[in-house]
Amino acid sequence: MPDATALIVATAAIAALAGCAAWRIDAALKRRADADTLFWLAFAALLALLAGCLAAVPAGAGGAAAAAALITTTAGTAWLGLREQRRAGTRRTAAASGRLRSLETRHDAVLRRWAAYELDPALALNYPAMSDTRGPESRRVLAAMREALYRRRTLESEPAAASGQGAGTEPLVTDYAASILALERALGAAEAAAGVEPSRGPARLGEPPRGRVGPPGTPSPGA
Repeated sequence: MPDATALIVATAAIAALAGCAAWRIDAALKRRADADTLFWLAFAALLALLAGCLAAVPAGAGGAAAAAALITTTAGTAWLGLREQRRAGTRRTAAASGRLRSLETRHDAVLRRWAAYELDPALALNYPAMSDTRGPESRRVLAAMREALYRRRTLESEPAAASGQGAGTEPLVTDYAASILALERALGAAEAAAGVEPSRGPARLGEPPRGRVGPPGTPSPGA
């Protein structure tokens, strides 16, 4: 019958090997290592545990070492799974949040582009049709602008939208992206109808003076 010291030493050694292996695999998962690297790390860990169990046999602690290997391997696998699940959630949140910020930047840019035709005297003089809200192209721009503003405010009213959390916000972000694309296309069509040359449009003139950047009767997004 093995003595208590041999059992304790064998169990502690196996636990240490399993812990070290789990730490190395977790580090590899964190840096997004390839499948081959993960395989060889796991294979090396398995060999180390097997060697530890065999080394404990002469002292009569082989059974205890095997049991410790099974328990620590199961616990380590579960810990690795939880860690990777948490990292994946963090990556999804960061990606969703970055996408929303990108959409807001695009939205603000197209609003500034439209506002330039009202706030820049040269553009207002050269392209009066762009500030004439009676034309069909301008009306389509204003309709698209209101739709994009509505989609943005709907997203801003969702507590989880700012961080990109919550599966329920994904359709809202998709709708917001579609509304921005529609606004960009409507503004492009209005510029083409007004005869705006790409090289002389507001995108090439820098940011215009700050002022109202929404359709008549609506505040700017920052208001």
